[in-house]
Amino acid sequence: MVASAAVLVELDGMTTALSRVYRRIMFLEEGNPDPDGSFNEIRTDFVQLWERWEGMRAVMRADLGLGSVAGESPAIGP
Repeated sequence: MVASAAVLVELDGMTTALSRVYRRIMFLEEGNPDPDGSFNEIRTDFVQLWERWEGMRAVMRADLGLGSVAGESPAIGP
């Protein structure tokens, strides 16, 4: 399967964001959180990841020529 440049940009951004949040979670778990790495700030990161996920999904659907599908259930948020 070949992905378009637009999809690859979205995937790269999502991979970077997931990696960053995972690192922050691990630092928090180890008792050495980032200065802005409290539980609540990491929760905010997850909300942003969800929004990014929806954007990535929209780019992928557009790339496939699907756009919005009538009657499709909306994504369930966090």
